[in-house]
Amino acid sequence: MSSNSDADLAELRAAGYRIVHSPRTGNAWLVLGYRDVVEILQDHDTYSSLYALGGPVDQINPPEVVAEIPEFLKANVTGVVDSDPPHHTRFRDNLHRAYAGHRINKWKPDIQRLAQELAARLEENVGEIDLATRYVMPFVQHAMGLVMGIPSEDVDAVAAWGLDMASLIAPTVPVDDKIAAARRLQKYEEWADTFIESKRVGTRDDVISVYIRGDADAAPMLEHDVMNCLLTHFVAGTMTTRNAILTTTHQLLRDRSLWEHAVNLPQEYAARALEEGMRLVAPHRGLMRVTTREVVLDSTTFPAGTMLIPLLGSANLDENQFTAADKFDPDRSNSREHLAFGTGIHACIGMHLARQEGRIAIGTLLSDLPSLRLTRPTEQPDYIPDIFFRGISSLYVAA
Repeated sequence: MSSNSDADLAELRAAGYRIVHSPRTGNAWLVLGYRDVVEILQDHDTYSSLYALGGPVDQINPPEVVAEIPEFLKANVTGVVDSDPPHHTRFRDNLHRAYAGHRINKWKPDIQRLAQELAARLEENVGEIDLATRYVMPFVQHAMGLVMGIPSEDVDAVAAWGLDMASLIAPTVPVDDKIAAARRLQKYEEWADTFIESKRVGTRDDVISVYIRGDADAAPMLEHDVMNCLLTHFVAGTMTTRNAILTTTHQLLRDRSLWEHAVNLPQEYAARALEEGMRLVAPHRGLMRVTTREVVLDSTTFPAGTMLIPLLGSANLDENQFTAADKFDPDRSNSREHLAFGTGIHACIGMHLARQEGRIAIGTLLSDLPSLRLTRPTEQPDYIPDIFFRGISSLYVAA
């Protein structure tokens, strides 16, 4: 699943392939079609998520890396995406409470203010700027910090530690880099121990406080799970939302008439465009599933223990589900049928927050910076070479 594989997948879909074997992904089978991806994601009994991230950190890394990882990663931790019921159910109940609409909605004025402040700084600049680093990334990181209850002065450090955590999971990262990441995470563990203790007192209503204390009939998480979820959810939430905002903004700016039309209806159009942007380029590629019994997919029999990767982005481009699937059309009637957030019990728990952030970020650009334009309109942007996420690395604009 390299960053340039989309054209290959399109050719395979056009040729009628729905499932293909991929030695490049640990001999897993890549699931391309919308219908099959939905079937796998919605049948958690048959398709286990225990190895969604490859396995426990202390089991998928070499001994020299394991020797450096902090204590919380040596416990039986889960980021929720890599668990099955009934263990998953307990975590899911907590997360449903943590990311409930009423809790997320109360942060909307603060997130809106953050977007406006960042947009105002862009307007002060003369010449070319990278929208990814100057607007989108600080926006999603600090918005996530607000909702999670992370002090503003610590957000940058948490973001860096989140990438260190991702490095320990990714199989393509060199061993020396993994060792360095593991050592930095020892500092995170020290910070998190103090941070979590501070959340145990008071009546804060942020996401991490719900992780720690629970809510109503939702049980609290154990401390090592809080430490793990804080980082994995921070990096997953910020990277996917970042990618969705950049993809959508790029698609709007590519067509000046479309951008100018959107400027006249900034909030309404931002919402529609965001859904279509996430469909066109899913910000997350998809996570591993392992069959628990013999199954038949696309007339092929797979034994128990078969590794499958349901590719969300490929499913979103299935012509059997979306007409002219490779075209960006914010007025598409079924855009919201996309699988960018997955489906089933592992559907993205933070989708309400992601949509809120995306609508605010794009809507603010449309309303506050209507003259925004691409400075390299003929260039195709590069994509981040990442095994988990799919997003534009840089987007050069002028205000």
